Amino acid sequence: MVDQRAFTCCAILGGASFLMVMVLLVVYPMQIPSAETAFLPPALALQFATTAEQIASIFGPPGTAQRANIVQSMSNGNTADYVFMGLYALFLAAFFHGQVLKTELRAWWSVLPMIVVVLVFDILENQVLDRIIAAPNSALIGRHIGALQLFTWGKWSTLAVVSAVAAMAFIARGSFVLGALCLPPLLLVLPAYKSPGTSAVYLVLAVGLSWIVMLAHAIKRSILKGTPPALVHDRV
Repeated sequence: MVDQRAFTCCAILGGASFLMVMVLLVVYPMQIPSAETAFLPPALALQFATTAEQIASIFGPPGTAQRANIVQSMSNGNTADYVFMGLYALFLAAFFHGQVLKTELRAWWSVLPMIVVVLVFDILENQVLDRIIAAPNSALIGRHIGALQLFTWGKWSTLAVVSAVAAMAFIARGSFVLGALCLPPLLLVLPAYKSPGTSAVYLVLAVGLSWIVMLAHAIKRSILKGTPPALVHDRV
């Protein structure tokens, strides 16, 4: 069936997205000098940094070998991140494409502009991060941090809304548990914004959980090929 082929594509893209996450974890620096931001992985600590002091602490003292390694790793990670952006955007689009085909409700297409917005914010965020990485002690760091905050929170807030729409798709078919698992990102945006140093990681993990739920759903739907409609449980 057409919707099952769409979910198969979604499952492949989702699997590739999570594989790319593993790659990024290796490419980005794994340790930074600052103990203050140790609660977050270094790449996320940089994304959610709010002061010049936090950024300086992430990279360490100028002129050191450790700083040079962190700068190079951050730069490499940002380059690889563009591949991840394309994969997760296609994964999310494929998931809602499958919902449209399965339910024949074109309303799910309303998520596509949100995915585009997320992608634009992510690209702009990476461009600002590249400037920060190139010159962590730049006189323009305050301006860069302001732009970074705009693009970072625009991205994560929109991703939280996308997860909430996925929750609606599950709940509309009676899959209340799956729907509930996709709702936390929306509930965590405000706490994370108020206290990014400790709460942002929960927002990131919650978005990741919602993607895992979507991927599991896509995998389940993709293996139902050839099953008579009467035997397919609609809540899968």
